[in-house]
Amino acid sequence: MLNTTTNHGGCRYSLEVNSAPTRGGATPDGAPWGLYLYDVSKDASYSGAKLVYWVRGTHTATQNPITWQAATGHSTKWSGPVRGAAQTKADGFKYTPYTWTYTGTINPADVKSDGRLYLETFHVKATNFSMSENGQCLPLDYWTYREIVVDPDGPTGPQQPMTLSFERRNGPSGPYVPGAQGRMAVTPDAEATANLQQLSS
Repeated sequence: MLNTTTNHGGCRYSLEVNSAPTRGGATPDGAPWGLYLYDVSKDASYSGAKLVYWVRGTHTATQNPITWQAATGHSTKWSGPVRGAAQTKADGFKYTPYTWTYTGTINPADVKSDGRLYLETFHVKATNFSMSENGQCLPLDYWTYREIVVDPDGPTGPQQPMTLSFERRNGPSGPYVPGAQGRMAVTPDAEATANLQQLSS
């Protein structure tokens, strides 16, 4: 996922998020661009994929509002965003969540030749919003969160579904270091089953 920020001055910023940038090539991690699953099992079922962008500060409909718009190539299968109430994250600061939910079918049979199961393009922009709060200009820090529900043996099997997630802080303050970088899963070995890949955010 390519995140691009623009500083307009006066504590106003823009943020663009694109899972399929036209420049192509690979991410700094050496992986291809995109939102995808890997280690996909043909017997498993995958659902409930979500993307959440937590933007630093309290943003409401009237206080420092952020308006997200679909950009070129954005799939209508990404429903949202839904704005939530600001909450304190692990770094001790308040962030406002914006959640998109994937409404498309995630079919294990659609795995590409590179072994990855790609979700459709996510490309949105938030333009010229304020980060000024209580007399100070907050840094444009934001947490990126991905989530998916994996049922290892499908809906009719005895195994219980697992919720897998990945989270990382981006922005001028850099990644949040304490703990395990926000990487978590319901069970310790759940990530061996499938991952919703976070790329170059």
